[in-house]
Amino acid sequence: MTELLADGYSAEAGDTNRPAATSSPAFLSWLLLRRGFAVNSVSAGLVGGALAGLCGVTMLELHCVNFEALHVLVWHTAVVPVSAAAGALVGWALRSRSKLA
Repeated sequence: MTELLADGYSAEAGDTNRPAATSSPAFLSWLLLRRGFAVNSVSAGLVGGALAGLCGVTMLELHCVNFEALHVLVWHTAVVPVSAAAGALVGWALRSRSKLA
């Protein structure tokens, strides 16, 4: 059974720690980007995309009421690599564009 929590999202009883599991890697990625870890535009895009994906997964975990294993495995987990690949592609495009100029 699901219960409505005070924050307005639903979660199964005892399953309220999932957003915390996704927000700590996002915070660490943000710290790495902030401290200048990624000096290459492609790797900076990759980490930035992964950070955006982790933020998206956090929102999915907070608001999604479908807790079937296949749904979580495919749709919730696929957000991070797709976002990371999109960020790397943007970084590569920006690097290629700056070389042309």
